[in-house]
Amino acid sequence: MCLYLNSKHGLSVIDKSKRLLIPFFTVGLLWMLPIRLLVRYQGYVGKSLWHIILIDIIMGKDNGHLWFLPTLMIIFLILIGVKKWVAIFKWPDWSFDLLSAFLAISVLITVNIFPEVDSIPYIGQLCRNFIYFYIGYFWHCHEEQIRPVKSVAGKISIGLLLFSLCILSWIGMPVPSCFLAVFSMLMVVCVYELIPNWSCKPVQIVSANSMGLYLFHSPLLYISFTLWPDISPYLMLTVNLVGWGLCAFAVTELLRRFRMGFVLGEFCSRTL
Repeated sequence: MCLYLNSKHGLSVIDKSKRLLIPFFTVGLLWMLPIRLLVRYQGYVGKSLWHIILIDIIMGKDNGHLWFLPTLMIIFLILIGVKKWVAIFKWPDWSFDLLSAFLAISVLITVNIFPEVDSIPYIGQLCRNFIYFYIGYFWHCHEEQIRPVKSVAGKISIGLLLFSLCILSWIGMPVPSCFLAVFSMLMVVCVYELIPNWSCKPVQIVSANSMGLYLFHSPLLYISFTLWPDISPYLMLTVNLVGWGLCAFAVTELLRRFRMGFVLGEFCSRTL
């Protein structure tokens, strides 16, 4: 995800707010909340509606998958501040990358030293995930300089490293969480180096509708887990992945057909 600070070169702060916060409030209040109330979600039982809306959803105490949107907005605002700081002091462009990396690593170290930070809504998620945002940003902005490994030996070496990291994660080695973060970062870089530069129609469809799938799919899982808790795991997987996935896709397309793309954070016409 690339960072832009003004509308002449890309997304402005207002554009980014529309992209992230309008879907957050709309889906949170008109999709996730009704579904959770319908299935009598235990986390909301015994609470007033205003408490659920203000504390659980908006303040982030229990808003499910939607924590990602405000957290991403906060990260975006932090990087805007860093960008403006660099511009004010007329530092070279590379200093923005350096300061951003320093911030991402610093907050990750902070949350490992002070675990109680993890319990603060949005701030805990920010500290844990800022580093991955930065890796994606850095890779996107410098992808022309970062060449994928093309040799067979290089691909095999990176593949073995990725496989080893997966094994270490699966067996649950008793290592400090900071090392697990390093493992995760290495895995992300390995995947970037190994993925082929090609696409196909199914991948393009999922990519074009990824925001809608993210927004609408997760709350639907509460229905299947509540109504059919004891069905076969394979059937549960099919219902949740295929059934609700297609439902989320259908809702996404219906919103576009009825010119309600703003729910998805879309504010311009698009051709699929």
